[in-house]
Amino acid sequence: MQELRLVAVSEDGSYAVLTAPGRSGRFSLPIDDRLRIVARGQFSRLAQYEIEVESPLRPKEIQ
Repeated sequence: MQELRLVAVSEDGSYAVLTAPGRSGRFSLPIDDRLRIVARGQFSRLAQYEIEVESPLRPKEIQ
């Protein structure tokens, strides 16, 4: 895995600009809810965010 460093944030705050030490070029990383959660250290919320429900049951079906 390659390490990247944050060098800037876009003017509108929608993505982070990253570089790889010792290499030319830049990378852009969209700043979405998952990234904000991780940046705040709220990993338990990230796990909840990742859960996908394939066929949600209605309350009547559970009863």
